[in-house]
This record gives sequence, C-alpha cells and structure tokens, in this order.
Amino acid sequence: MVCAGKGGVGKTTTTTATVAAERGLRVLVAPADAARGLADAFGRPLGPDPVPLPTGAAAAGSLHAVEIDLPHAANAGLEVELA
Repeated sequence: MVCAGKGGVGKTTTTTATVAAERGLRVLVAPADAARGLADAFGRPLGPDPVPLPTGAAAAGSLHAVEIDLPHAANAGLEVELA
C-alpha cells in the first residue's frame, strides 16, 4: 500500500485503519478537526453517518469514516452506529 499526499490529509490514519480492516477488524475513522483532510484524501464527502471507504477485497465493508462536528457533538452528545 502506498499512501501519499500533502501534510494533514490523513495518510497515517488511513494506512493504519486500512491495515486493521484488512486483518478483519471493523474500523471507524472519526477525525474531529476542521481541516477535512480525510474527506479530501478519499475524494468523497464525510458527515455524521458512517461512509464505507475503499479497501482491498479482504477488508470489503470493514472500513468506515465519519466527520465529527465538534461544536454540535459537544452540545448534543455524540452517537455513531455501524450497521
């Protein structure tokens, strides 16, 4: 696997999560920064609902991501459910 991109796009997080998913773990990546780097790295919008992320065939459906709106989460509580 090669993960390349500008600083702050989530290369380390993405690589670690993908490897864990390929080993059979269900992984939810939940960045809580305003940079939105992970969404940029995968080229798809993220929001409060889990979005499946592309992985190798061995991890199909095991890697998901959400984007946390910290001000909203702090006021309303944080709840995420994977199907």
